[in-house]
Amino acid sequence: MFKYLILFSILATTSFCTNNSTKAVQVESGEITNVDADTFTESKIEEVVEDKDTKELLKLVNQLRKKGCRCGRKRMKPAPILKVNNLLNQAALAHAKDMDSKNFFDHRGSNGSEISQRISKTGYDWQAVGENIFWGKVGIQEVFQGWKDSPSHCKNMMSKDFKEMGFGKVGDYWVQDLGKQLLK
Repeated sequence: MFKYLILFSILATTSFCTNNSTKAVQVESGEITNVDADTFTESKIEEVVEDKDTKELLKLVNQLRKKGCRCGRKRMKPAPILKVNNLLNQAALAHAKDMDSKNFFDHRGSNGSEISQRISKTGYDWQAVGENIFWGKVGIQEVFQGWKDSPSHCKNMMSKDFKEMGFGKVGDYWVQDLGKQLLK
């Protein structure tokens, strides 16, 4: 129990959505911020192969979405299943690598990038994006449970706004990126 209290204190979540095809994002505080994806300079990560943790997380999240759940005080209805997207995997892995190599824990990258910029940099043309991050020496089950027990993380995993997910882990840094692509 004490181990989880420490881990929960370092959980973090964020999400952004666009209005149609614009790249202005509204963060949870209601503040509107313009995104310039060209300011993100981190090199593109090569193709990421779906690993066992990604497969396990996808299974756990889709089981949760299938039955619905309570995220804090809010009852979340069942949601369509998510699919893994390799571009979201790349963005998640890049952020996990950045946090691990620079020894920090935040949604903002070491170069000031936001999730929306990191995802755009991979070529993912998004309508909605969200991110859950976790730090700790645990397994995928504990990371999932930590996100499920945190209302904001749980809402990200249950949001019908998201259709795809990506996952990356480097060292003790875990990143789940969620997204919905623009309709072409």
